[in-house]
Amino acid sequence: MKTHSNLPNFTSKQLEFINGSLLGDGWLSGNKNKPHQNWHYSLLQSKLDNNGVDKGKYMNWCYSVISPYSCRIRDRIMKNNLKFTLKKDAYNCYEFNTHRHPIWNAFAKKWYLHDEKGIPIRNKIERIIKIVPKDLKLTPLTVCIWYMEDGYNAQKDANITLCTNGFSIEECNFLRERLKEDLGVSHTSIQYDRKQPTIYIGTKSYFDFINIIKPCVEWDCFQYKIDTSGYNKVHQSGENHSQAKLKDADIPEIFEFYHEGIIQKEIAKKYGVRTSTIALILNGKRFTHLNITPKEPSNHCKPHLTKEQKEAIAAMKQQGCKQKDIAEKFGVNTATVYRTLKSQYMRK
Repeated sequence: MKTHSNLPNFTSKQLEFINGSLLGDGWLSGNKNKPHQNWHYSLLQSKLDNNGVDKGKYMNWCYSVISPYSCRIRDRIMKNNLKFTLKKDAYNCYEFNTHRHPIWNAFAKKWYLHDEKGIPIRNKIERIIKIVPKDLKLTPLTVCIWYMEDGYNAQKDANITLCTNGFSIEECNFLRERLKEDLGVSHTSIQYDRKQPTIYIGTKSYFDFINIIKPCVEWDCFQYKIDTSGYNKVHQSGENHSQAKLKDADIPEIFEFYHEGIIQKEIAKKYGVRTSTIALILNGKRFTHLNITPKEPSNHCKPHLTKEQKEAIAAMKQQGCKQKDIAEKFGVNTATVYRTLKSQYMRK
């Protein structure tokens, strides 16, 4: 019978796997009602990958790596509570659990937020808050497990997204720094998914990243995550870009709407894009292959008033003129008149 005392300490490979999985889909569980009970590790994976390949080989590999701490792998039907990510009401998955053991308690203290009394802090939905340890080091195996469990490969555009939605922006930047320092993956940035930060690895580091983790991938179910054959070397622009929401035919219409006096915010709303996207198109920085002449520089900038004009504004105010009438006379807005009068007053 296995006891706490005769189970060995983790090997370096086991530590690398655990760190990678805790960055990904793995988690540690304690007992809220029995705080002195030991923690254990768990991992949940859908039975089939994106190509319909069974993930059983990967789960069995996890079982063998963590042995002799491994407890069981079981089939489980998960009810779908996240309606914005899964269309089905339920899906089949594998669940892997380890034995409870004091060795997991040390990991829990590093990977989860605790209060001064050592009690795990929970969020609004009663889940304990996972954090990134400050002494974390990334290895090819650690990053491989992280990416296999919680990463996305955009072959066509040669970029990768690491789903760090549960971590803070500071923790994501720390992980970016570790990717650069530990593995030389330097071209990364922060993007947002439902207002939560994710780590984006651009084209310049895409192939380096794949080559670093490729020797660690020995599971058929995850081969699509290191497949680069779908990369289109032709520059993706306009409506051909994988993330494009606008068609080439929409661009002339956008310019027409703008010249008719419709504000950029309303144009953006009509096409379901951001106002900044419309501004970039009108300024000639997007859909440049269409060779459409950018809009003329905005003439809505506040004109600079001369000293004489400012004195005239002050004089008109003393004569009882309204600020609105003064603004119309000098072709400025009311706020400019107010600031001018205020500055003139302060000089006296």
